[in-house]
Amino acid sequence: MQFQCWETSVGQEFYKLSMFHFLELLAEFLFLKLPRSFLFSRYQCRLIRWLGKEKFVLSQNVLDMVYGQTLVWGGMFYTPLLPLLNLIFIFITFYIKKFSVFHLYDVSQRLFQESTLRIMFHFVLFLGLMTVFLPLTYLLTSARPSRSCGLFTDYNTPWEAVKNRTHSALPPTALTVLTYLTSDIGAYSLLLILILVLTCYVSRVRQNELDVELLKEHLSNQIEDKEFLVRRLRKEEDIQSHTVDP
Repeated sequence: MQFQCWETSVGQEFYKLSMFHFLELLAEFLFLKLPRSFLFSRYQCRLIRWLGKEKFVLSQNVLDMVYGQTLVWGGMFYTPLLPLLNLIFIFITFYIKKFSVFHLYDVSQRLFQESTLRIMFHFVLFLGLMTVFLPLTYLLTSARPSRSCGLFTDYNTPWEAVKNRTHSALPPTALTVLTYLTSDIGAYSLLLILILVLTCYVSRVRQNELDVELLKEHLSNQIEDKEFLVRRLRKEEDIQSHTVDP
């Protein structure tokens, strides 16, 4: 029976996904965006004019970045050099997108609010993190490592190797604190602290929204007062002009 190092197979798949993601972006730039912009600038064909220049869609570019980052999070445990490879991809992608924005794209008619984009970006990024974190947690705590390769061949789970190394390296006081943090009481305490932090954050956000509404109302009242004073001043000037011209 032939054995298989499944960690290596998983890492190779993440390498392939990252590479294909970058090659897709590069091929789209070289074989779609450049020819389309060249034809639009050189020819006056009705079909080409109907197609027009490609619009820059900010949400699509944000999703591409989140997808690349999710691949890095998912494959970092099995392929330690994947973040370095992704850093090179991001460096090249930045200049490709910069050139596309300044020379190939047309101005989009759709406006995006910064707050909406920030919320969408954080939500999608958090969703990608959870999608990677939950399976990786299961693999670290429950999955049996390969017996033929890797750093955890002599352990039942990778987390067992971490615990053994921790117990042999840390002093007794630190082990006591770590044991408390990893117990049920520590988890409940951490959850309670997280709830308090989130509650304070939500309360602060609501208070900021209320302050913004009050400032808007105050500014509106000031504008109305100034308009009233301007109208009154004009009315007095008209009265004075009529009294001067008998």
